[in-house]
Amino acid sequence: MMDQLRESQEFEVLGFNVRFKSGDDDNSNRARDIVEFVSKEAVKIKEAYPGLDNGQVAVLLALKMANDNMKLSMEYQTSISELQKSALDALQTIEEISPAVSQ
Repeated sequence: MMDQLRESQEFEVLGFNVRFKSGDDDNSNRARDIVEFVSKEAVKIKEAYPGLDNGQVAVLLALKMANDNMKLSMEYQTSISELQKSALDALQTIEEISPAVSQ
């Protein structure tokens, strides 16, 4: 039980305690960065909609982050598709202008 406590970090987000496994310094810093990012986004929502309670802010924050994630994923897939098409077009052009190799 004590090992488990030593290997985690606890933070407060929107009035809720959350724990991250510490592991190494990179994970520790990443946990802190995540909490800071989420807290800043929560403050933005609270400023825009001051009548919301923390639970409502958490749901809106989760929906916003899911939307952002899905948008990035779609952009990534589009970029990969465009890159593949460009590579195939380049390969086809190279094959067209290269002299035929006789065997």
